[in-house]
Amino acid sequence: MSVWFTWAFLISQCFVLQIASLLHPPLNVTTISRNFKLFLTWAPDPRNPPNVSYQVAYRYINSKWNKKNCRNITGKECDLTCLFDYTHNYIVGVRTKFGSSMSKWEEIKDISYIFTVDPEAPTLEVKFVDKSMYINAAVKTPHCIKDIYNLKYNIEASLNNAPKQIKFKEVKMNSAVILDTTGLSGNYCVEALTVFTMEQKKISQPSKPFCHLFKDEEYNSGHNWSFAVLILFPILLISGILLYVTSSPDILAKQRGQLLWIFPDSAGNCVPQSFRK
Repeated sequence: MSVWFTWAFLISQCFVLQIASLLHPPLNVTTISRNFKLFLTWAPDPRNPPNVSYQVAYRYINSKWNKKNCRNITGKECDLTCLFDYTHNYIVGVRTKFGSSMSKWEEIKDISYIFTVDPEAPTLEVKFVDKSMYINAAVKTPHCIKDIYNLKYNIEASLNNAPKQIKFKEVKMNSAVILDTTGLSGNYCVEALTVFTMEQKKISQPSKPFCHLFKDEEYNSGHNWSFAVLILFPILLISGILLYVTSSPDILAKQRGQLLWIFPDSAGNCVPQSFRK
């Protein structure tokens, strides 16, 4: 019995070693940033058997692998955001697992969260008070790294789809700015961009724009009065002339002092002629 067990064990070990030699590390290993978070992503190697899992680890140069997170996962990404000491660069690796068999590590070197992450677009908050637009921008950051940021934002604006203009530059995040809207007429849109500066400056994509249709009362009132004067002036002028003609005593007297007589001319046509009484 022990002989058969020994042979079975040796055969199973050979099978495991064969599987291990056939396992391939993940493909297209890279990092991406979303919402100020840093993710390691990869694609499965189609040569591997189905139902494999993955293990992610990180380390300093000349140190051992740290395998605290993303162990035996079946997904294709691992959140690295709150794993790093942000004063160091890391080597990050991922490998394929099948049972107790594992592929070699597929590594990316010199990963630093603070210099790899990209800023996220902020969320706009807008309210109106009288003729002023109060604008504020806010952005969510991971709970473990709130104190390392010095985030600011830019405000860009455009009127009636004209080219965008920077209205406010590098305003401290969560600080409101005031935009005077006096005289604006038309569709006015504003949007914000996060500014993240470490050794280099990074600017996010624009936020979702906030648009408002302004109708300037002073401009519209003056414009309407001008249009009304242009229309009414000729009417009033003609009415005044007609009133003068029909009501003047001299003109009425002249009209009453004339009689119209109709005489035939040499051709037989009737021609009216006027005579005074």
